[in-house]
Amino acid sequence: MALKIPLLLYGTAWKEERTAHLTETAVLKGFTCIDTANYPTAYNEKLTGDGIAAALKSGVKRRDLFIYSHIMLRSKQNSRQSGLTIRSLGVSNFKLPQIKEVYANATVKPVIVQNRFYKETSFDVGLREFCAERAVKLNVEKELAFYVLILGLGGIQILDGTTNPERMAQDLKTVGEVFGNKRRLRELQTDFDAFRQLLSKLSTGAE
Repeated sequence: MALKIPLLLYGTAWKEERTAHLTETAVLKGFTCIDTANYPTAYNEKLTGDGIAAALKSGVKRRDLFIYSHIMLRSKQNSRQSGLTIRSLGVSNFKLPQIKEVYANATVKPVIVQNRFYKETSFDVGLREFCAERAVKLNVEKELAFYVLILGLGGIQILDGTTNPERMAQDLKTVGEVFGNKRRLRELQTDFDAFRQLLSKLSTGAE
């Protein structure tokens, strides 16, 4: 059975000494997906864990949380059998040829690709198509009305790193109201289609 991955995940990068508090706050506000990494320059995994632990003590269930941790595997997929508990695998900062190679050769296929969403990568038009055909979730970084348009492309998850508790709640509320309402989604379909066409034009330099 496919995992139902949330549309928004909370990013813990650059939170420094506030990491634990902000992570706990994000989870208690309703974020069920947390992004961290074994990269001390930008992340503090220990404090992220402390924040998650504090939220669990407040009644949040571990089984309801997705935790993304970026690590260097010792030998490709061997870590799957080396004692790590991994629900699913993903990659980050991959270009289309790289993800094609990985997908063609990996025994365990990645289910998430985490990339930036910007013009320099042509908004990953080709990569998004590749992922959509294989039910691979594309995870991108980028603000609230824009969130809705990006999510409307389908197969995308957004990295949200706000430090404002009210904004945390508002982001989750707005996305939930839009994507939990079939009538509203039908009304927005024209906008989603126009946005998709605009990205295609921008990616090719067409006017």
